[in-house]
Amino acid sequence: MSTQQLEDICWYPSEDEDKKLFATAHNDGSYIVWDIEVGQKPKKDATTPYGPFPCKRIGKLKFWKDNDEEVMCAFSGGMPRRDYGDHFTVTVKAEGSLLSVCLLIAFLFTLQRKALCFYYFFRIFRLTACDI
Repeated sequence: MSTQQLEDICWYPSEDEDKKLFATAHNDGSYIVWDIEVGQKPKKDATTPYGPFPCKRIGKLKFWKDNDEEVMCAFSGGMPRRDYGDHFTVTVKAEGSLLSVCLLIAFLFTLQRKALCFYYFFRIFRLTACDI
């Protein structure tokens, strides 16, 4: 069970169609993946993408699989509080493979109001060694 305040919840894509997984976003900039059948024990340890420093809350969280069956993640917030305390961001990243080191994109918005929601759009593209 997490001790951090819950900010958002969403489904997490599973390799096994019979398994039901979900993810929770928290006010410390972390998210946790849970298995419905297991209960209070998380399937994966808490992930703080921009940790270990104190981070802003992750307000909105979304997972999906791309065309190569790679689990992708998009979330708002989660950046280090010291450097991005007054900025609004959306991050898109690949989950769970070496690609996650290469594919981590943060969009920085200099808006006067925070974005309460974001929409995600899919576009088919392939990264090559020259693109990275």
